[in-house]
Amino acid sequence: MVRTKFKRDLLTIPNTLTLMRIIAIPFLVWIIYLSPKDAPSQYHFWGPWLFTIIGFTDILDGYLARKWNQTTVMGKLLDPLADKLLVTSMLIAFVDQGKVLGSVAILLIARDFAMSGLRSIASSENIIIQAKWFGKIKTMFQMIGLMFLLVQGNYVWHFGFASPMVDFNMLGNYALYIAVVISYVGFIMYFKDFIKKSFPKD
Repeated sequence: MVRTKFKRDLLTIPNTLTLMRIIAIPFLVWIIYLSPKDAPSQYHFWGPWLFTIIGFTDILDGYLARKWNQTTVMGKLLDPLADKLLVTSMLIAFVDQGKVLGSVAILLIARDFAMSGLRSIASSENIIIQAKWFGKIKTMFQMIGLMFLLVQGNYVWHFGFASPMVDFNMLGNYALYIAVVISYVGFIMYFKDFIKKSFPKD
């Protein structure tokens, strides 16, 4: 009976999309390592497109799970796991290539682990803390940063009479710096709420 329920939950369309997202991560990392560092190539476009598709499935699986009433414990486990695997794998790959500072990757990954642990403790103690908008803004800048880094290189953009050279690696790193700041501001706010609800004043 348990095995049947596990199989049924695993094979729902939302969870299948999440599994496909996890399976796609090694291919995305492969593209990062395969892409030449100095000259533009077709691989520079494969990475961003695959990353876009992965991001779209992340939105789609949550939407379908709510619409079709297919929210499962399996889905609640797999969805954040897929996100963490994606971000962690890409950050490590970019650090290995010298495109991202190791300290930036450590700060982002450590914050995610700390937040997950804090949420688990809050849940076990039946402490309800409203999600902060900082988390969504941090995720937006983090994803923008990773997307820019996937482009890999400098490109000329034509804006009317101007044709500036755009360094996507630099823009990607700036976006990650902003994500680090926002993520820790959000974590501090969440931690303050946790302490306040854990030790209410008499």
